Amino acid sequence: MSKKKEDEEKKKKLKKKEEINKILRAADSGKEIQLGMHTRDFSFLDGVEEKFAKDLQNPDESYRLYYSIRRLLMEYLPKGKENEKARKFIYEQKNIFLNRGKAKGPDGYRGSDGRQAYISSDLVVALEIVKDWIKSGANAFDVYKLFNEKNIELGYIDAKKQ
Repeated sequence: MSKKKEDEEKKKKLKKKEEINKILRAADSGKEIQLGMHTRDFSFLDGVEEKFAKDLQNPDESYRLYYSIRRLLMEYLPKGKENEKARKFIYEQKNIFLNRGKAKGPDGYRGSDGRQAYISSDLVVALEIVKDWIKSGANAFDVYKLFNEKNIELGYIDAKKQ
């Protein structure tokens, strides 16, 4: 690849990152959640880590955890049509994580189902990310970044290709 094409690719990637950052930051404007002042009670999830310390699949528990994560994200992410793009970026990062790096293909299908992810290594970790995010102020950019960094750390996403 020529130097000029490489520079164009880098500019394109940087522009996309800036667009994502702009959309996510705009989604949080006007939203106020004081740190440590969330009212969400997570006691319904107590004991999940110990109960499923081994990587198992349990359809009922996977279902419960997956939809708990989904419900929390829906509750705390910015609402409205104007924030739809921001939510899609976040949901895609979450789904890449839960599907162990399986992104949507060009046809729009992932070929994997995050609702049946492993409990201790995927669903519980995702739930912890979401709970910590809520406790730290529930900023849309932060949860995107947390899932994105986890995906990069696990090799699900190549940081150089972002």
